[in-house]
Amino acid sequence: MRKYFVDIPRHYLGKLFHPLIEKRALRNRQAFYAGFVQPGALVFDLGANVSNRIDALLRIGAKVVAVDGYESEVLQGLHQPVPAISYEYCVPEQLDKALDCLELIAERGGDPECNYSVGESMVFALPQWVSVQEMKTLIAGKKFIASSFGDIYVRQRGLSSASSTQYPDQ
Repeated sequence: MRKYFVDIPRHYLGKLFHPLIEKRALRNRQAFYAGFVQPGALVFDLGANVSNRIDALLRIGAKVVAVDGYESEVLQGLHQPVPAISYEYCVPEQLDKALDCLELIAERGGDPECNYSVGESMVFALPQWVSVQEMKTLIAGKKFIASSFGDIYVRQRGLSSASSTQYPDQ
């Protein structure tokens, strides 16, 4: 009898073992976002894809607007810096899109700093937040491209509002 082994991409595992894995993933997302999103904050889920972030954000009391496929248009509509933005990346396929979104955010001014999380880890990949220019260099590098997909986070140093939050200083 032959045994066949199938290499299943990690992002499909949640679909295969949905009840247990997705419940744990939801708790992880909630804990991650609760570290820097306050109840009542308006949150844009840029690159919403299958919208698996929305439930966690709603559970911590955020008001969520999900956008997929129009990230650049949303960012072009901003006329001033906002306290924080995150967007999905998928590399190498959409490397230019990841860089373009970062550039659009930087053009809005302020004093932005960046970090990212790989895949569905919900953990910042960098121990320290870095400048936009440093992030652009990272995005174009082999290590980042090998990460395949995840989220890029940009926050504004010193920018706060009634719905902004304190950020973890990882």
